[in-house]
Amino acid sequence: RYLYAAMNDDEVQDTQVFAQELSEAKLRVEWIDAKAARELDSRLSPGLLGGMLHSDCIQMDPYMFTNALAVASRHNGARLINDEAIGLEFFHDRITGVKLSGGDVVHCDTVVLAMGAWCGQAIQKWLNVSLPIGPHALQKLHLRPKGPRLGCAVRWMGTNMVHRSDGLMHLGSKHDDTGFDARPTNDGKEWLLERVHKIFPSLKFTIEEAGAGCGASTPGRVPILGPVGLADGVFVSVASTNGFLLSAFMSDVLTELLVHRHVHPLLSELTSDQAIRRSTDPQLKDI
Repeated sequence: RYLYAAMNDDEVQDTQVFAQELSEAKLRVEWIDAKAARELDSRLSPGLLGGMLHSDCIQMDPYMFTNALAVASRHNGARLINDEAIGLEFFHDRITGVKLSGGDVVHCDTVVLAMGAWCGQAIQKWLNVSLPIGPHALQKLHLRPKGPRLGCAVRWMGTNMVHRSDGLMHLGSKHDDTGFDARPTNDGKEWLLERVHKIFPSLKFTIEEAGAGCGASTPGRVPILGPVGLADGVFVSVASTNGFLLSAFMSDVLTELLVHRHVHPLLSELTSDQAIRRSTDPQLKDI
């Protein structure tokens, strides 16, 4: 269960509108008052006015999930290569392979560029195509709370507070406009701690670790998916800052396109051409 907390009247209104939108999408959500929220966890702030309780949520560790996908892929016949891709190989305008740093070429007739924040640079260098894909630095903290586990995950002011199965509490993320220079900072730590203290003022914890990384930034945070440039057989798949959350959806859309030649109704809004238009036209910011 995920509680989208509201601490003032504006947040109450925004959260209730969001709850209505999710309810219309057939998701299990409900608005609960402050008393009901504190029944989930008595350590929630006395200043809490209520929140949207989302019951259709699951929590997954991206690292463990990716490793599980790798194992499942091997069992289904995939060959995984741990090397650096440094370029693409073509015959005329048709993709024929991926060049590796060791000098080998992985021969293929289809390539999906799914390199997150680094996708924009690779596409520019390898295809001479400029797409509005850049890095978005993120900071997070892992805390070890004292006492019982949180009664629910909480989101407030763009920050997620999630008790993990290993006992640590994920606190993140702070978005920084620092390009590829993603690293933990004291300002970032204080920014994150201020939020957890506001929502859980009586929560005691120790800070176990601070981390930082790069997500992809795209216009309107809308994914970019589909063919890229004039090269036959080259596709791009970039999910913006919600990469892990959107990965399953994007994989299904791309599989349907490449394997079954079925075009998803939303695909026309996710193309690289649309991303370019969205980056220059404010009216196209959102789907």
